Amino acid sequence: MYLPQEQYADAQLRGRVNLKEAPREDDYFEAMLLGPGVKKTMVVKFELVPEHGVTLKQAVEGMPDVDIALFLDCRGRTALYTVKKIITLHKDELQALLA
Repeated sequence: MYLPQEQYADAQLRGRVNLKEAPREDDYFEAMLLGPGVKKTMVVKFELVPEHGVTLKQAVEGMPDVDIALFLDCRGRTALYTVKKIITLHKDELQALLA
């Protein structure tokens, strides 16, 4: 996940997805086998780094809403297929985290 500098240049935004019960810090996600109906909880973490001399508060105040796309590649006893989920990180929600 990233925020293109053409859209907003005052911060670098990165994301990481992990299983709730198996967090990692190395940007690696290990494939797993799940039986039918088995559900797992995924956790998405974001890191926002201000750039160009602005403070974190200034970077967040000017940031637009950001769409994050999660792609899940699925395969079983069928052909490979991809599930795409969109999460919108709204700037007012991000600003509220700093309040």
